[in-house]
Parts: sequence; structure tokens; C-alpha cells
Amino acid sequence: MAPNLADPLLGPLYDLYVAALGDTAAWALGHLTLLAIVALVVWVLKNRHDVITNLDLRPRTVGGALMFVGSFVAFTLVCNRLFGFPLGGSVVTSLSSVLFVLWCYRWLEGARA
Repeated sequence: MAPNLADPLLGPLYDLYVAALGDTAAWALGHLTLLAIVALVVWVLKNRHDVITNLDLRPRTVGGALMFVGSFVAFTLVCNRLFGFPLGGSVVTSLSSVLFVLWCYRWLEGARA
């Protein structure tokens, strides 16, 4: 069989393919996955301007997303480690709290000039 580039590059995903489909089908699907990833990266690079414009990638929106993710992770860790919640309860509590704060900020904050 040809060299297997998908095994070291895909790691556990390739192992999942092997367990589900067998060696030959996993080899083909693994290389198809790598080809799809390369095609997606090339497409994004060719259409960089459209991707940035349509995803609204500005410093304010990217910063807001990073703040949302950071607050979620921090609040999950506080609930889990400090308060002793189980991980599932920590995730549900922090997600609902962060979404509530985000909703309050978006809808209850006055309009910006």
C-alpha cells in the first residue's frame, strides 16, 4: 500500500476511522480528509477579502468573541475548582451566565455614538 500520510497528521481521528471502517477505507478517507483541509485552506486564502468582510472580522468583534470565550473558561474554572461543581454543572452554569451578560450588554446597553 502507498505511504500513509494521514495517520501521523490526523492522529486520533485516523484511529477512529480505522476502528470504524478498517484499514483500507480509513486510508482512503484519511487522505480525502487531508485533501479537503488543503482545499479549504486554499479557498480561504484565495477569497480572503470576502471571508473577512462576511465574517465581520474587525478588532471589536474579534475582541468581543475572545472576551466571551475567556469569560466562559474563567467562570467554568471558578465554578468547578472553587465552588466544587461537577464539570457538566459548571459548563451549564457558566454558559447561561455568560450568555445572560452578553444579552444584557447587547440589548440593554445604550446606542453608541
